[in-house]
Amino acid sequence: MNKPIPLQTTIVHSLRKYSFEGGYPLFYTGEHNNVHCADCAEECSFDDANYVAHRTEAVNWESEIHCDLCSEKIESAYGYDEDSVEDES
Repeated sequence: MNKPIPLQTTIVHSLRKYSFEGGYPLFYTGEHNNVHCADCAEECSFDDANYVAHRTEAVNWESEIHCDLCSEKIESAYGYDEDSVEDES
């Protein structure tokens, strides 16, 4: 009798960093309204099923916000970016 060959599958979960419509930067919040970048939200999703149940996705329009886990600045769609401003003096 032939034994079935087990298939190796890899499921790739990837939370979006940008919205489909307009390419706006996204951030995620969990049960306690902690702000997370896409990478940290994805890690939390693997570790905590309760986080997935309460996770929400939002566009960062103009705020300067940072991820509560890795402290990375989350890009804003229309906000002021000091790095891109040239010195006019």
